[in-house]
Amino acid sequence: MVKENAQTETVRVRKAPKLIPFMAVGTTFGALLGVGAYFVVPESARTDANILGVLIVFLGAIGFMSGTLMALVFDWVSRARSQELEATKLKG
Repeated sequence: MVKENAQTETVRVRKAPKLIPFMAVGTTFGALLGVGAYFVVPESARTDANILGVLIVFLGAIGFMSGTLMALVFDWVSRARSQELEATKLKG
């Protein structure tokens, strides 16, 4: 039953991914990959520079960018799969 003061509109419905969790997981994965890469390098080949920090920051940034890119791709796919539905907006 539709009331007299109701308006019908066409809306798009989709499941959009949240960006922050993808960015956080990508950064964490990259940082853990940096720690793993540090321990794979033999101790005799390591220099006096703090290569651990460099690896964590560099691979963390790559993970951040990868997570963001993955979220944007999922967002693009969700826009392509969105559905148009009729919605009734009630006043009052």
